Amino acid sequence: AWLERVSARYRAALQGRTRVEEVRRRGRVFTVQTVPLKNSEGAVYAALTLVQNVTEQREAEDTTKRLLDLSRDLNATLNTATLLDTVSTAAAQLTKAEHGQVHLVHPELLDVSMTARRAMDDRSVTLESGPWLHMLRVPIVNLTDETLGFLEVAREREDAPFGNIERQRLEGLAQIAAIALQNALSFQHLRRLGQQLVSAQEAERRSLSRELHDSTGQILMALKMSLSMLQEEMAEQNSDIQEQVTEIGDMVNSVYEEIRAVSHALRPPSLEVNNIDEALQGLCEDYARHSGLQIIYEGCNPPELPETISISLYRLLQEALTNVAKHAQATKVAVKLRNGNDEIELSVHDNGIGFELDEVMTRQRHRGVGLPGLRERFELLGGRVSVRSQTGQGTQIAGLYKLAE
Repeated sequence: AWLERVSARYRAALQGRTRVEEVRRRGRVFTVQTVPLKNSEGAVYAALTLVQNVTEQREAEDTTKRLLDLSRDLNATLNTATLLDTVSTAAAQLTKAEHGQVHLVHPELLDVSMTARRAMDDRSVTLESGPWLHMLRVPIVNLTDETLGFLEVAREREDAPFGNIERQRLEGLAQIAAIALQNALSFQHLRRLGQQLVSAQEAERRSLSRELHDSTGQILMALKMSLSMLQEEMAEQNSDIQEQVTEIGDMVNSVYEEIRAVSHALRPPSLEVNNIDEALQGLCEDYARHSGLQIIYEGCNPPELPETISISLYRLLQEALTNVAKHAQATKVAVKLRNGNDEIELSVHDNGIGFELDEVMTRQRHRGVGLPGLRERFELLGGRVSVRSQTGQGTQIAGLYKLAE
């Protein structure tokens, strides 16, 4: 095969054609260029072959491509565990090491270990050859000069020690890892702020609900009792005045019921005494009783959830059932709470007339209410809301939270 390739090169040169090809031998890469040599009359009288070792160039190109691909993959995820696994594997592959590891030192990414504490004090590149292993360690530093951690690779003592090429590759990987880890860190900040925002909103709602129930509700009850006493004292008086007092009493009753309903909407009492499954079932029963809808609820035995997530699921069902009752012209609604694969999902599916999704979402987004508001709330807590609807084919709304982090 080797002789055939050589013959083909020279035949091409003797025909006046230049031939360039790449050859790999024993782990090295060469470019072989065969050119015709012509005399003053233009006739080919010989062929010249030029061989160049381009192993380092090709390895550099391959490393650059792998780093670009890796950058794309790392920036596609915000999960710290996935980032660490991917970077550790890439570190070992790029340096042809037997072991690759990422040690995090930033307190918001992971607890600081003793080895990490030593690394924070010394951010230089470390090349070591011990009794059993060759070691290479490179710091991971973000754009604000914070040390997020370091990359470490190791080879057995019998293998060749690490050199400048491996160091450069690991430094390139460390730069990419720093960006990906900083993105994950920023996402954790955003999620934490979102949780604080939702918690503050719920605390304000709880306070307002209690104020309406305890203060305003008591005033109205006192007014209702006073009107009842006034009616008794005016039993022998003008019937027109008695009728007016009765109407006022009815109005007070209506206002009291409205305030009670608003208070419960602000802070559902069922969530105070029941788990999320029982609270959702109770909400379905209440809506079915008041709206006449056939609501089929299928629950599960959920784990203990953070309060913010429980309330978000409850709000989602409230909004979905309100939309069904007001707009869907549906007769049947299926509600399902599912717990599995480290996630909890609530879905609401009706058999109504459906709607044009983009149009409704745009209108509600401008008003800052409805499904866009719920979607933002779920996203702030690390969840997501999906909506599927088509005119004449009903609507399905689902809210999902990942439980394992």
